[in-house]
Amino acid sequence: MKLITPWLLTWCCVFTTSAYQLSFPVSPVSTGLGGCHTACPGSTAPAGRVESTVRLSANAAAHNSYGVPELSHLQAGLYYKTPPVVIGLTAQHFGFGGYGETAVGLDVGRKFSPHWSAALRGWWVRVAWPTDEKPVHTGLLEAEVLVHPHQRLTLGLHVFNLSFTRYRVRDGKLFLPVHFRLGVCYRFSGQWALSVEGEKELYGPPGVHAGCQYAVARRVELRLGLEARSGISPTGGIGVRFKHFQCDLGIQYHWKLGVQSSVGIQYLWP
Repeated sequence: MKLITPWLLTWCCVFTTSAYQLSFPVSPVSTGLGGCHTACPGSTAPAGRVESTVRLSANAAAHNSYGVPELSHLQAGLYYKTPPVVIGLTAQHFGFGGYGETAVGLDVGRKFSPHWSAALRGWWVRVAWPTDEKPVHTGLLEAEVLVHPHQRLTLGLHVFNLSFTRYRVRDGKLFLPVHFRLGVCYRFSGQWALSVEGEKELYGPPGVHAGCQYAVARRVELRLGLEARSGISPTGGIGVRFKHFQCDLGIQYHWKLGVQSSVGIQYLWP
């Protein structure tokens, strides 16, 4: 593990776009559904909060990659709905070694009709390097639109870094990741739901995600999925609701590097 940790940190800092990890959701629901994030059931994406019938919610989640503490990713949020608008505050941090990505975001979402809703999130981002380079600060925009052409069908478009933000460092300019996600979710019944999503980072390879969810007695949700990016990774998860609380767990297995895990808790006030 001591040998693999520096390699993984180098990969995060050098071989990916800066602040790359912040473009991925810290969501055990998404992890269990093969990485589906847009239009999936129980989505914690900005427009997904608008679709919820919950008036007040608070959540906290943690994600870890391959058992390496330095590759941990934490997220917390508070959201209030005053129909048809949702306002929220989200904070997250990735990296507990020399490299770190921190962001605080303000959400505003609205349900414009029974057939579509949209949300916009503004991020303040700080990136700290494991060198003598000074930390950099910048801002970016994230947007999402959900469309319901049928009562059982949801289409979603999600863009991280809609503003195409970049910043200067000593050796030149660095681009923050620009992530596009296009997803579809079909609910076969009150129990079964299937999600499929395509993902493309502007300067990286595409990815495909697929997952299904089965609800048991409205209190337990079972999830299975597949993620295809640099190989095919199986995923699974479970969610349990008790009164105003919901706890979720998601697991993903990478055939070379090992296990990624996500755990989260939500407080839901009707």
